[in-house]
Amino acid sequence: MGAPDDHWIDHEFDGERLDGDLSDLVMEGCRFDRCTFHGVRLSEATIDGC
Repeated sequence: MGAPDDHWIDHEFDGERLDGDLSDLVMEGCRFDRCTFHGVRLSEATIDGC
């Protein structure tokens, strides 16, 4: 299943929210291509360990 790089982006996520959470995900070493965000906040995914 080859998905585009922006496949993980959800329509419910705002750019502003992504800016803050994205930095946290990067620091946590979480890779977007391996994580799937469906109705969950990026911050929650980070806490859940992706």
